[in-house]
Amino acid sequence: MQFNNGLTASGLLSLCLMGCRAAPIPESLVRSAVQTSLADVAIAPQTLNANLADPLQFQPETRSEPFLIQPQVTGAQLVTAKGIQLAQFTFTDDTIKLTNAIGQNVGQVVIYRDRWQLEASDQTGTIAILRRQAEGRYALETPTFQPLYRLQAHSSGLSLETPDQQVLYDVQTISNQKVLRNASGQSMLTSSGNVNALALACFGFDLLTRKQQAALAYAVHISAGLWADESAEN
Repeated sequence: MQFNNGLTASGLLSLCLMGCRAAPIPESLVRSAVQTSLADVAIAPQTLNANLADPLQFQPETRSEPFLIQPQVTGAQLVTAKGIQLAQFTFTDDTIKLTNAIGQNVGQVVIYRDRWQLEASDQTGTIAILRRQAEGRYALETPTFQPLYRLQAHSSGLSLETPDQQVLYDVQTISNQKVLRNASGQSMLTSSGNVNALALACFGFDLLTRKQQAALAYAVHISAGLWADESAEN
């Protein structure tokens, strides 16, 4: 994927990450003790974890081993089908802290009413923002509001597109399962039917690591019922 100025999406994300280390988060994105609107009030994920009563199971359409997002009292964990832990998602105040298999903090997700914010492990910067827009539309953006991906809900599922509207992936329900398919129609990831469609689409964000994708998917899934027009996300 390439932008009009010649930068690739991966290059843009690299610049974003470099910039986040050197500069503070833009003031409009900083969580402040004085909140000015409901959209800027972070939501404690502890109140939402009941939305993950059963494990979310994912089957890659490659030789990769299946994996699960498994609920726990303090959050959830990302594990293989054999029970090997890949990552831990732990509630800490108003964030979901992401740690790797050896307990190192590698990031966090903050849930707001209009966005899900993926932040660096040292809390000094934002990596990417999944922002809710109007009429079933979403966008994964850099901290400077540059779109990396666009998502559009439709009658049979959800499409994941480049900023110039080229379809990369599509989420559809097939035989009571949700399937992430590439632009050629090839199934890439299959999940149980109860997984949120937008959560499954997070695994199409190829610029993120699998652990970051899973953390974002978990945050999206447990907060899917926050909005009145949630039908676009089911």
